[in-house]
Amino acid sequence: MSASNFNFYDPNKVTTSHKRCLPHLEQTNVCYFITMMAADAFPKEAKENWELKRKIWCRNHGFSTTASREEIYKNCNQRLKQNFIRSMSSAYQRSLDKGSGACVLKIPEIAQIVESAMLFHQGKTCDLADRVVMPNHVHFLIQPYPTATLKEILKSIRRYSAREINRKLNQTGRFWSQEPFDHIVRSQRYFNRYQAYIRANPKRAKLRSGEYLLVEA
Repeated sequence: MSASNFNFYDPNKVTTSHKRCLPHLEQTNVCYFITMMAADAFPKEAKENWELKRKIWCRNHGFSTTASREEIYKNCNQRLKQNFIRSMSSAYQRSLDKGSGACVLKIPEIAQIVESAMLFHQGKTCDLADRVVMPNHVHFLIQPYPTATLKEILKSIRRYSAREINRKLNQTGRFWSQEPFDHIVRSQRYFNRYQAYIRANPKRAKLRSGEYLLVEA
């Protein structure tokens, strides 16, 4: 689907926020870049390294090393905010691409379960753009319709796919990490950047054909 069919962040529209472990910002009828991770994709050592990088960034930019994301966003300009997002996101994504955990999503039948869970919503509750199922995580671009919320759609995708994957592997327990990451796409430029990232992810992670599922919309 062409990027012309997607809407991006509008500073003049109402933005709502909620927080569980992670802060989430939402607007109605806009595009998001989503990352869903398997529960074992980000081990303790990787989390500790990421936290260290975050503390170093905060210290180098005049923030307390314990500053929350909301505090950082509130007290820096747009350029510095984007620097923070890029720095922290890139560190997180590099860790994921190292392939921690069981990496069962590289099994074609398992990857197809995730793709089917996303496709169920296409044209009903949302529009999907590019997406990739990596061995231990998933990236995709999605725009919920005004009649649906991102939270509801992601809950459905995660619940169905987790149940079917566990059934397929004859296992039980949590499959996905506690929360997905979501970022409102701020402009056409960012849409193009996320799209390019998704398409290049398998090559960057040095995956072979058959170890990932990539859909270019």
